[in-house]
Amino acid sequence: MNSSAIKTVSANSMNASAASAASVAANLPKAAASFLSGWGAILLAIVLLVVLFAVYYQTIGYWMQIGWEKLGWSRSRNESVTIEVPGGGPSATLIPVPNESSTGSDSGVANIGQALNGVAKRLESDVESALSGSVSRNGEVFNVSRNLYTFGDAEPLCRAFGAELATYDQVKSAYEAGADWCNYGWIKGQLAVYPTQKSTYDKLQHGPENERMACGLPGLNGGYFPNAEQRFGVNCFGKRPAESALDERLQQEDRSATAYDREVNKFKAEIDSIGVNPWNAKQWSR
Repeated sequence: MNSSAIKTVSANSMNASAASAASVAANLPKAAASFLSGWGAILLAIVLLVVLFAVYYQTIGYWMQIGWEKLGWSRSRNESVTIEVPGGGPSATLIPVPNESSTGSDSGVANIGQALNGVAKRLESDVESALSGSVSRNGEVFNVSRNLYTFGDAEPLCRAFGAELATYDQVKSAYEAGADWCNYGWIKGQLAVYPTQKSTYDKLQHGPENERMACGLPGLNGGYFPNAEQRFGVNCFGKRPAESALDERLQQEDRSATAYDREVNKFKAEIDSIGVNPWNAKQWSR
């Protein structure tokens, strides 16, 4: 091959390379724009979701602050997690329920799923509370105390009393007004909760160590229970029945009495036979 032919081939190769490079350079902005537009759509969707959630919380008037990692970690180990309500309100202790059907590494995933489901149910309860207009706001929360009822029984039972199944916010308001009963009750969203006043909690701290958490912590205790067939009491909202129609007050007091209370009452009955030493040998009291 002569030098002229070699030069022609070389020139053609260089022209082809230059054309290829020019083509790549021309298409690069389009590829970059296509890539960025895809991510841009994803980012826009995320921003819209955040805005929608923010609007929801502000509209319903509820803001939940919770550590998701802490929630999942604790649920997988069947430990309690505290959900704090801002503004100095009561706290809700999420009582985890063992998932006997889940074992090994799958149990953590199942428990996290149950925890997230519980949060979803809590939000569902808020929506029902906000949108419900079927019962007068002049009612109050009352607890049907016998632990005989499944979640499916709860709403019909309250209707039988001319009331409706209470919401989380209604029980929270009852707590703030002084409600105090150490007994689980179903509420909307498949949650079961009960209010505990600080005075009750403080009283239990003077009793035996194994009974100090018998009524949970001050605030609302309970949470979401995935097994709707568990049997609890029921929290209804409406006109409280007359005491003669639902009089279990004395039974409830006896049920909530601690071993410490029973011991105190026993000694009260024997007080006249219990001797007390004088202040000193010369006087009875100081």
